[in-house]
This record gives sequence, C-alpha cells and structure tokens, in this order.
Amino acid sequence: MPQLHLIDMDKPTPPAYFSADDAERTRIEDKFAPYICQDPRFARLVSYVGNKQIPLLRLYRYKEAFSLPFVEYFIERFGLTEADYLFDPFCGMGTTLLGGMRQGVPSIGVDKLPMAAFIARTLPLFLSVSPEQLQETFETLKGKVSAVKPAKVAMDVRIMKVAFPDEILTELRKWKAAIDDLSHPIRDIFLLLFFAILEPCSYTAKDGQFLRLKRDKRPSKPSVILEKKVYEAMKDIEVASIYWKRDYCQSAYPIVQIGDTRDLGDISFKKQPTAIITS
Repeated sequence: MPQLHLIDMDKPTPPAYFSADDAERTRIEDKFAPYICQDPRFARLVSYVGNKQIPLLRLYRYKEAFSLPFVEYFIERFGLTEADYLFDPFCGMGTTLLGGMRQGVPSIGVDKLPMAAFIARTLPLFLSVSPEQLQETFETLKGKVSAVKPAKVAMDVRIMKVAFPDEILTELRKWKAAIDDLSHPIRDIFLLLFFAILEPCSYTAKDGQFLRLKRDKRPSKPSVILEKKVYEAMKDIEVASIYWKRDYCQSAYPIVQIGDTRDLGDISFKKQPTAIITS
C-alpha cells in the first residue's frame, strides 16, 4: 500500500504513515475547504452552556448539545421559512428541531441513541400541557407512589447497584412504576423529568461522555428533587406560552427518528431538506 506524506509548516509534523481512511478524510477536507470558516464569535454558543437559561431545553442536562441561540442565528441567516425543511442528522436532544419549531420551520432529526431521540421527541410535548396538569399529575403520583410495586429497571446492570443508595434506588423504582401507568403525552413528559433527576439522586457526576462515581456526594431524595423539577417545568411552560409563537410551533412540529445517518435509506423525509444545522 502506498504511503502518503503530508507536511504543514504551521503544524507539528504528522506521522509518516497515513491509512486509506486518513487520506480520504484529507481529500474531503480539501474538497470542502472553500465552504468552511472559523468564527470565534460562536465560541460560547456551540456548547450546552447557552441552554441553561432557555425554557424547556434547561430541563435535561445534555452536555453534548449546542445552544438554541446558535440555531436561531443560522435560521435567520439562512432566511428559513415555513416553506423550508430543516434537517439535523445528529439531532441529540433536539435543539435544532426546537429552534425550527419556534420559528415555524418544519424539521426532521435523526439520532442513533434512543435516549437522545426520546428527549428530542418529548421536549416539544411540554407545549401541549398546562402547568396545572403537571402539578395535578405530580400530586396524584406523590399520593400513590409509596404503595406502588417497584419497577424492574435494568437491575442486571452493575452500575445501578453502586450508583444509588439502596433506599433511594427503591424509591426511584417506585416513581418509575407510577409514571409508567400514566397515558401519553403526560407519561413521556414525566419520564423525561424522571430521567433528569437520576444524576442528582446518585453518587455519579457526568464527566464528558462518562459517569464518574463520587462517594463523598450526598444524593438528593427523589420526591424532593422531582418536585423542584416539576416546578421548573411549570415555569418553562408559562414562559413559552407567553413568548413563543404557538401557531408556528403547532404547524412545524418536528419529526424525530432513530437511525444511523450513514444510511438514510429507512428515514422518511416529507421532502428534500433545504438546510442542515448539526453538530
């Protein structure tokens, strides 16, 4: 196999041997170089930090996401309207899709991770319920959770037994069982809120793509932290109902599909996408 030697005087000298994949990547980078630019102005917008104060998107901590202002900047820059079709091939928690929905731009997202697809599908559902529905449902769940039989949730996974104190894990399993008895869409909404409290209820902390055990951490009580999360969601729904264009949102409800973007043969597009915003 022939060797490919590349030398850039502005960078450290690379290894002498490059694989075929490296050569192909270099070819693609060279091909699209005229269309690529670096803009330091976006430094703070290409991380999840920008979502920490955004209604709905702040409900679930998804560190790999970029921010909603980043998406909305490009929707405006591209001049996208309801006639366009926005595509995010690696949609994650659905920031691009929610941004399109807010601006009345139809969108579709694909992600290989079932959890990511679930979050992306569920966040828009918060706009279909009222704060009062959330509060009433929580009070109902709270009143019956102690008598519910604990759900069987991945008890064969070792980290489940070391990440949570026994009494907290039992309570979490009861909440999960109670939530599973709800009907759609309120069930999915409460499942997302439930998933959002797992980390503060555990000995774990997210560290990049991994969970790190911290034995000195004091896990939160599920009922207490879930009540706070429900209250946070209620506030977000109130804000969204005032400042978000509901007519736009209803007409541009996003589609989320689980799939591998390297093969889009099984993905159902309504029409040819006119714009792509992705990580």
